[in-house]
Amino acid sequence: MEASPRLFPFVPGPTEIHRSPIRALTEADIESEISAHGKTVKQGTARIETHIVLAGHFDPSTMGPIIGGEAGHALAALSGAPGVPIHHLATEFANRGIRTTILGGLSGAGELYAQSSPLSAIVYPKRGRIAWIADGLRQERRLIDRYLEKIQPTIVHAHWTMEAARAVADWDGPKVLTVHDAAWDCARLGWNWKWGPLAHASTLRWLANTSAVLARFQHIIAVSPYVESYLRQRHRFRGEIRVIPNGIPPLPAAVQLSNAFPKSGCVTFGCYGSPWPLKNITAAISAFKRVHAELPNSRLVVYGTGWEQEKSRYGNLPVEFRGAKPHLMFLKELGSEIDIWVHPSRTEAHPISICEAIQAGCPVIAGRSSGAVPWTLDDGRAGILVDIEDPAEIAQAMLGLVRNRELALELVSYGRAMILSKWNPNRIVEMHLEYYRDIAG
Repeated sequence: MEASPRLFPFVPGPTEIHRSPIRALTEADIESEISAHGKTVKQGTARIETHIVLAGHFDPSTMGPIIGGEAGHALAALSGAPGVPIHHLATEFANRGIRTTILGGLSGAGELYAQSSPLSAIVYPKRGRIAWIADGLRQERRLIDRYLEKIQPTIVHAHWTMEAARAVADWDGPKVLTVHDAAWDCARLGWNWKWGPLAHASTLRWLANTSAVLARFQHIIAVSPYVESYLRQRHRFRGEIRVIPNGIPPLPAAVQLSNAFPKSGCVTFGCYGSPWPLKNITAAISAFKRVHAELPNSRLVVYGTGWEQEKSRYGNLPVEFRGAKPHLMFLKELGSEIDIWVHPSRTEAHPISICEAIQAGCPVIAGRSSGAVPWTLDDGRAGILVDIEDPAEIAQAMLGLVRNRELALELVSYGRAMILSKWNPNRIVEMHLEYYRDIAG
């Protein structure tokens, strides 16, 4: 019989860190926690008011300094997905004094419950691809459900359509799901027949999991009109959908922006993605090859993993493969090195990296038919829209932004104002809180 993970009564004060699955909460524990917070109990249950759980993968090293203390230090030693929207929501909720718990899985990590006020974090161990294919990470889902049963939050907000959302889908309390991807479009446009059977099986599990998750939610947040349309048309979703985009916070103070052109010793183009078809980075490299023939004092910086076997093919070009960077380091390099951002992805729901590039002073080139990319760039007012299947057209846009600096600066100026107006974090957080109130009553 599996041991229940320990959920400790919270006492305001120094942060606490708990690792051992020792015992479950007793009724006395629950009453103690409620008394400590001065909260009420609704209809005889242990539901503590104004406690939001955000469920989905997150980067503990990003959230650790925000939580602080011993708990934050323990989190900071773990590394997960960088720069995800869940970080922004959690931080903004905590800044408002709203009790918030982030709950996410991490491969290779032990179970960790870091408690603080008002922000706490739970990391659960996450198995690999075989377990995902075999049973959709059922063991992890059960662990999530046990945490929710003990915490009894006001509302649970799941993100993405992986194991955390599948677990939250079975939660009986108020819940909402943010859909960050158009799963079937991603699979169709990113499918690679060279992948092995495990990769194909993993993708099929994701698609099946997405359908199962959507069938169990009545309230959904779509991060763009494109995602809303996808959910209505592809999944025939008939519940309530609200379009609430990702909040785009200002760049951290540690990010220093250069006003020079080029920012470094040569004109530097940047892009992000793996070698696989969805992000279409090979089109950016092909376009850069044309650019470099006309502009020898130039280079291309590629962020993202998976290039270990591929990068040798481009040894004759000044292409730097920098892999996965900590988010803050990535932003610093955007501000100090990257002059122009090339984003040839075949589809996006609401690409944060495009917005961050604009904030860092980089004009953007992206796909005119790539999901929500045109919407993100205000139909070309905040960036250059091209056919991302045509490297010659991408190269022409790259050279055009080098030669027409007035246009480049105009695009960045418009884009910055647009981001501040449309995706201001304060506005986005209020939209979330309003939806929570409508759902939870």
